[in-house]
Amino acid sequence: MFEDEGHSGARMVRPALERLRDVVAGVGVEVLLCYSPDRLARQFAYQALLIEEFARAGTRVEFIKGPRGDGPEDQLLVGVPEHVR
Repeated sequence: MFEDEGHSGARMVRPALERLRDVVAGVGVEVLLCYSPDRLARQFAYQALLIEEFARAGTRVEFIKGPRGDGPEDQLLVGVPEHVR
């Protein structure tokens, strides 16, 4: 479990996120389970960057509260906050 308590999701440089990125790049992870897109990153551009980085490493990102598919509509919804959907 990677949790950045006390660090804002608005930043890309967070200790637990850096450890997660290292694990994905080094050891490899098949599926990354994330509570919701805004827990990964607050800004859509950062979410997209991280999801793309993980995909290049062979890691699929799944959200507990968020879009379930891989279609264009689901990818668009990743950046839309839960309370707006």
